[in-house]
Amino acid sequence: MTIKKRGRPVGSIKKGLDMRAQLLDEVQRNPSIIDDFAKTLKAWDEMEAQVNWEEIAKKQETELKVLRDENDELARICVNRFEKINDYMKLVKYLEGRIEDLTIRGR
Repeated sequence: MTIKKRGRPVGSIKKGLDMRAQLLDEVQRNPSIIDDFAKTLKAWDEMEAQVNWEEIAKKQETELKVLRDENDELARICVNRFEKINDYMKLVKYLEGRIEDLTIRGR
């Protein structure tokens, strides 16, 4: 029985270094990659600046209020139905007791 060693798999550090070397080679061959990436980041920053966070927050707040109201209404319905079920169970127990009384008297 062989015991496996704990830690990184063999060769994983070399693979990571190889990937870094490949990336550096690619950047050295084509320096416009960095410029393209910088432009992409700048475009993302501009898109984020255009977002009206207050408007989004207000919309989410109204949606949350609607969902809470709906949840409260469903909770009220559940409570009403639970109370009805309890009432019907009491009625069933009463009627079962009456049937037992009638069968006992009939003997």
